[in-house]
Amino acid sequence: MNSKRFLLLGMVAIMALGQRCELPVPGDNPPATQDIELDEGDNGSTILAPVSSRIIVTLVSNASTGYQWELGELDQSILENTDWEFVPPDVMMPGAPGSEIWEFTARSAATTTLRLEYRRPWESQQVDPADTFTVTVTVQ
Repeated sequence: MNSKRFLLLGMVAIMALGQRCELPVPGDNPPATQDIELDEGDNGSTILAPVSSRIIVTLVSNASTGYQWELGELDQSILENTDWEFVPPDVMMPGAPGSEIWEFTARSAATTTLRLEYRRPWESQQVDPADTFTVTVTVQ
């Protein structure tokens, strides 16, 4: 029996069993990145993140007060800030808080501190932030 016929019979047998056979095609599907989602409850924690994973931090923010989250401390050669978005509140009421979503991508194996500070951008850096969010990130 030649190899083509043997391969064809093998494929027919697999299909007859109702199983799906998919062979990877190089470059067809890049490996999925892992998303690590953080919020206020993760403040002060230490996390492990694989290289290329995304860390998504969602924090309550009230733009009507003038405060916003700012990047305070981060080694961007280890963990790069790749996106930011303000999401307004579901119900548009004066003074209702929305959310800020910060996205970071793990770039190289090392440890860094990610610190976000809730402050008014026009105030001096000598003024303490109204709030802080800090996590230690070890990229593996």
